[in-house]
Amino acid sequence: LSEIWYVADGEVTVPETITVSGNVKLILKDGCSLMLNKGIQIFGNGTLTIYVQTEGTGKLETPQMLPDRTPGIGVGETTALTVHGGNIYAYGGKESAAIGGYDSAGNINCGTVTVYGGNIYATGGQNASGIGGAASYGCGGILTVYGGNIIAKGGRWGSGIGGNQLGSKGVLNVYNNCYIRAEGEDCGICSEINLYPDRTKGGAPEIHITETGLNGVSKEIEGSPFTKK
Repeated sequence: LSEIWYVADGEVTVPETITVSGNVKLILKDGCSLMLNKGIQIFGNGTLTIYVQTEGTGKLETPQMLPDRTPGIGVGETTALTVHGGNIYAYGGKESAAIGGYDSAGNINCGTVTVYGGNIYATGGQNASGIGGAASYGCGGILTVYGGNIIAKGGRWGSGIGGNQLGSKGVLNVYNNCYIRAEGEDCGICSEINLYPDRTKGGAPEIHITETGLNGVSKEIEGSPFTKK
């Protein structure tokens, strides 16, 4: 895929990895189901922008069992993903984020992810984030959320959103009218969190952070270090 518009219509299955370079636009038509058996990887300085139709019922998904070092949507350090809506179900293989970095070709650090709407369910592989870095050293990248619903779960030893054990934190910028739940074994959100609530548009967003802990017992984190701008 390179610098062009694509449209997913009806039931579509892609058996091999989709690679993106340049600026690529993807439209998920209402009612479509796009199954990516080996995910998407964005290379170089590439960008992928996902749009939907009026009802926003289009779906993009990856299998729950991807090969090792295979991301659901690979967003490396110099690349970007923008989501305007739809329903995205992404999973990462071992050492790979569901959305973000992946332990292949030096792409363990996450790039820039921007969400304007839709529903995103992201579950990372072992040692990787749901949305963020891959492997133990993967950095968290920048996630900016203007709307929609996000549920992000890290794999074993991974964070829900942001960096991983030995990688630097990411940045999470959150605006209004959105719901975020991040679950990780040691860190639900391993990012600097900035809130920009506009009281004229529904007030502050809703954010939940759950850290499972090594003993497998989940706990909701209260008093998270949010910064209001």
